[in-house]
Amino acid sequence: MKVTVTLEARATATEDHIVKCAYGKNSNPAHQTVTLSPEKNSFTLVCGDQGDVLPTNHKEEYCVSDTGSDEVESCTGAYEGIFANYEATWWAATTDIKEYKFTIPDGQFPAEAQMITVGCQNTAVEPGTQPKEVGEKDSSVCSVDVRIVASAASSAALTSGMAVTLLSLAAFFSTPLLKIGVRMGLRVILVFVSAFLLLDSLPFSGCVRAVADEPTDPACVIAGAVTKCTCTSKEVTNKDLTATLSQEKNVLEIGCNKRELKCVPAELNGKLVCPSTTAELKSCKSGETRTTVQPFDINTLLSGTSPKVSWQSCEGNGDGTCTTKQLTIPPANFPFVDHKFMVGCVEAETTDTMKVTVTLEARPSETEDHIVRCAYGKNSNNAHQTVTLTPEKNSFTLVCGNEGEVLPTTYETNYCLTQEGNDAGAQCTGAYGGIFPNYEETWWTTTPHTNEYKFTIPEGQFPAEEQKITVGCQKKATAEPGKQRTESEEKDSSVCSVDVTIVASAASSAALTSGLAVTLVSIAGMVYATVF
Repeated sequence: MKVTVTLEARATATEDHIVKCAYGKNSNPAHQTVTLSPEKNSFTLVCGDQGDVLPTNHKEEYCVSDTGSDEVESCTGAYEGIFANYEATWWAATTDIKEYKFTIPDGQFPAEAQMITVGCQNTAVEPGTQPKEVGEKDSSVCSVDVRIVASAASSAALTSGMAVTLLSLAAFFSTPLLKIGVRMGLRVILVFVSAFLLLDSLPFSGCVRAVADEPTDPACVIAGAVTKCTCTSKEVTNKDLTATLSQEKNVLEIGCNKRELKCVPAELNGKLVCPSTTAELKSCKSGETRTTVQPFDINTLLSGTSPKVSWQSCEGNGDGTCTTKQLTIPPANFPFVDHKFMVGCVEAETTDTMKVTVTLEARPSETEDHIVRCAYGKNSNNAHQTVTLTPEKNSFTLVCGNEGEVLPTTYETNYCLTQEGNDAGAQCTGAYGGIFPNYEETWWTTTPHTNEYKFTIPEGQFPAEEQKITVGCQKKATAEPGKQRTESEEKDSSVCSVDVTIVASAASSAALTSGLAVTLVSIAGMVYATVF
């Protein structure tokens, strides 16, 4: 007997503006979609080792979007027809892994919404040739429809133009030639449109224009991925504000009146922020000897390899009333625990006028390829992670990281019972010996410097029946060793729980099937003997 087994390719997937292409026959039942906006102005196309970018001259031309067609190799759309100042450098490539990142610079979005298509296809067998004939039959094209929104400036111009038109019409129809009722109605329109124009022209605009019903000064306003906190006056009633940054809302803007106020700390030049416990922002200064409040580098709160986040100027986008600085945290650099810091405005270095306590929200826990990476923010673990172990995929890795500790504490001998609504805990009584007759603690291996724990079931050791266990990680206690976790620590963090399903061994399944077959044959024989 010869059995031909097809190992089906994974599906193409898009996450956080990163498109990871696959090329199986069923990998691309539909186009991927990405939307670019001034707040999210780039996306990455990952063709991988087995793919080639489409069109081949992707830096010069794009394909016209047609969701019914994947013919994207020869396309003639010119970027210059969309972007007046387009440059090929807007595309950046990482050639060794075939990643292509497209970024629209600030202020370069088109006046009208546009759509383009790019993509990847399975690499040709030989350079200069098409993929082999089965290419079209056994592979599929990864197509990405990219929607590019219109610039905020053009939208504002359209709104302003409509208002001016209405004003003109209202003035025209408000003549004595028309009836009084018509004049009164149009005068109402005139007053309404005038108020609209006035509200739309009020400062402060900065990098993001605040809506007309913006709260009192100072205030924080959320627009898309941007949280903007501004203080335009030194006369304030409530200077204490809060803001939250997350992977979805990852941009913070601070605006302080240019003539009367200063941004703190250090006028937001560089990478500095103040501790969240700072009582008076005016005392948060680098090298200050009279106070213990010292600003610190925001990058010390972030994850990833050598993050380089700093404050950037937003000048040029508003009317110049305020000094505005912007801080953008890349989603990949969000921490594994919640952090807080403080920034704001002061008057003449003597009086606080705006204090913004910013919560840097931890990333969520995630599982990929049987590797569970735990995070411990208040909202990091809304559900348990799940892993299934089989004779073909007989191990998984639990990454607690530098911020976490493994659960249960006796993980090499005990596990937690899997129950809906119950997280992994420090003290659990499930014994591996009750599942695996030949269990040994060496099935767990550790990588101490990264706090990783790998569990492997050796060949032939799967149980006779399916089993479930729960393990996990929790945020390390900040108290002294041996002390209980505080109520505050439990409230402000969450437990990363992993429900592990262990399938029954193939041998036990085969034995059950064989036993059932023998029983059926025996019954059939008895019936036959009775009848005949």
